[in-house]
Amino acid sequence: MDKKVGELLDLACIQIGRVESKFEPLSISKVVEDISSHISSLSGNKEQSMETRIAPSRPKVRGDRDRIEEILLNLWSNTNKFSPFGRHIPIAASEAKARY
Repeated sequence: MDKKVGELLDLACIQIGRVESKFEPLSISKVVEDISSHISSLSGNKEQSMETRIAPSRPKVRGDRDRIEEILLNLWSNTNKFSPFGRHIPIAASEAKARY
């Protein structure tokens, strides 16, 4: 319940242009691992299988953990919703060179 109230407050802040981010060093593989139970409950209702291919040795990134979790859960929710029954859904991360 606290998380949902926090999300509503964040949405209100976004709408009035006052968003506060909490940037910190993050391991993407750890973030995915921590929310995997939510992911598996999403995929089970349509007999979909999800496979994560994210090496734990990926370099850390600076980001807002709550926002990244929210984005990932939203993406996986949409993937589940718009993919057919029984679909295998791979989840992968790789390092890319920045282009400026």
